[in-house]
Amino acid sequence: MKAVLKVFLFFACSVMLFANAPEKDSYEAQAKILKELDIDTSFMKTSYYVDMRKSIKSAQIQTFTDSLKSGYMYIPMIRTQIKDSGVPESFFYLAMIESGFSNHTVSKAKATGIWQFMEKTAKLHGLKVGQYVDERKDPVESTKAATTYLRTLKNQFGKWYLAALAYNCGDGCLSRAIQKAGTDDLATLIDPNKKYLPPETRKFVIKILRAAYIAKDADFFISKDSSLLSMNGGLKLVKVEVPGGTNLTKIGDSRGLSVKRMKRYSPHLKFVFRPPTLKK
Repeated sequence: MKAVLKVFLFFACSVMLFANAPEKDSYEAQAKILKELDIDTSFMKTSYYVDMRKSIKSAQIQTFTDSLKSGYMYIPMIRTQIKDSGVPESFFYLAMIESGFSNHTVSKAKATGIWQFMEKTAKLHGLKVGQYVDERKDPVESTKAATTYLRTLKNQFGKWYLAALAYNCGDGCLSRAIQKAGTDDLATLIDPNKKYLPPETRKFVIKILRAAYIAKDADFFISKDSSLLSMNGGLKLVKVEVPGGTNLTKIGDSRGLSVKRMKRYSPHLKFVFRPPTLKK
C-alpha cells in the first residue's frame, strides 16, 4: 500500500468559537474555571489570585487579543479537539501561553510549535520529527499529542492543575517539588519564597487563569476586538492525502493556492514536497 502524508487546506466556514456569554466579576464563572482544573475555590482568596486579577491591564488584554489573531486559523480545531478529548477547556489557554498559537515558536530549549514539544517528548507521543517532517508544527497532530500527554499527566498526578505544572516543567521536576513541599497544594507549590518550582512554572497556572478570566470579562466583550472570541466566520481544516514525493505546487494548482500559502497551511513539511518515504 502506498504511504501518504496529510497536507492541510483551509476553507471559510461558519464557526461560533465561544458560546458562553460574559459574566463580569461572576463568582460562579470563576469558580467553574477553577473547578475544572481541580483547584479549590478557596484559591480565589489567595494573594496569587487577587494579584492576578489586579494585574490585568491593557497590555495583557492586547497580548491576549494578538494571540487570538495569530491563531484564528486553528482556534476552532484546537477547541474541538480539546473538548472531544475530555481535557479541561481552559487548556486552550495553555497553548496560548506556550506559543501564542504560532507553529513556528521555538524556545531556547528547542521546544517547538503551538504546544511547545521537546523532540523526545514529541516522539514519545507519536509525533514524527525527522529529515522531512516536524509534526510539532502540525496543528492537528500536535494538538492530539498534547491532549494525550495532558491526560497521561493527569492520571499520574491526579489533578488537572498538576498536569499543567508538569507539562511546563516535567513530571520529574514536579514530583520532586511535591515531595519537598510535602503537599500538592497549588498555593504551596507556587510559593516564590519556598521556590519548590522554577520561576516560569510558578507563574504558569496563574497565566492560564488570567487568560480564562479575560475571556469571561464583560469589558473585553464590549471592546472592538470582542469578535475574535465570538466570530461567525472561522476556518475549517480539511486534510488531503497525497502520494510520496508529490510537489506542493501540483496540489496548490489544483486548489488555486500558491506554494507560499500551501507552506503556510502545512508548516510541518520542511520542503515543498511530500517526503518520498514515510512509514504509515
